[in-house]
Amino acid sequence: MKNELILSGISFSALTKNVILLSDDKFIHIVTVNPEFIVKAQKNEVFRSIINSNYATIDGQVTYFILKIKYLFRQFEKISGCDFIFDLCKLSKEKKYKIFLLGGYEDSNSLAVENLRSSYNIEIEGFSPEFQPYPFTPEHNNLILSK
Repeated sequence: MKNELILSGISFSALTKNVILLSDDKFIHIVTVNPEFIVKAQKNEVFRSIINSNYATIDGQVTYFILKIKYLFRQFEKISGCDFIFDLCKLSKEKKYKIFLLGGYEDSNSLAVENLRSSYNIEIEGFSPEFQPYPFTPEHNNLILSK
């Protein structure tokens, strides 16, 4: 059995913080899946594919409790992005990793980057591109990747 939990076609693959923190992958894309994401993923196959092909965490009490009922004897934890970012920043400082925040609004994204940069003294960047529906154009993808 693969180490994942399934709920409404969503594969939760990052069941503990250590799955991500101890990963040897050079590039990690983390999707913190809340109930709104699950609902949207039911209507949007591309969005569901993005979630399922990356590190998906359980973000939200409702999702956590449903999975606890469905998987009574499995060990996993709720990993909210707003909490987990601080664990990632600590690890980044220790290991000299780089962090990139994609999304949000430009003002809040740049403020978050500056706050984390000054608090943790880490190499961190952020980018809030103008909205484009997925899949992105090659130019848009290249702009994101260049950041």
